[in-house]
Amino acid sequence: KCVYVRVSLTPVWGYMEGGTFVAEPGLPVDNVTLSWNNTDWVYSGGYYYYKGILAARSTTPLLLSSVTLVGSTTDNKYQGKVLKIEVEAEAVQAANDAYKTEWAMDNLPWMPTP
Repeated sequence: KCVYVRVSLTPVWGYMEGGTFVAEPGLPVDNVTLSWNNTDWVYSGGYYYYKGILAARSTTPLLLSSVTLVGSTTDNKYQGKVLKIEVEAEAVQAANDAYKTEWAMDNLPWMPTP
């Protein structure tokens, strides 16, 4: 089946303990810049939406082109820390306007409003 895809990205600072990531929610992530592909994706309401229909067994173009730390706001409290980007991806069938019920939307963000 062909699908629409949306992805949420959440940067989280933490550290590794015995091979396990431990989040440190007190560390701000405002020093992280996600550079994303706005040619093939659109950002709306906390999600990045792939601007097309994805065929079965296909992949989307890359969403992120880079992750950059803003040096002036990345001070010593980040020393030895690990940045994890949590990814939540969702897909709904492209047929029958399934996104309307599954994602509670009237229109996809890149489509003109009727």
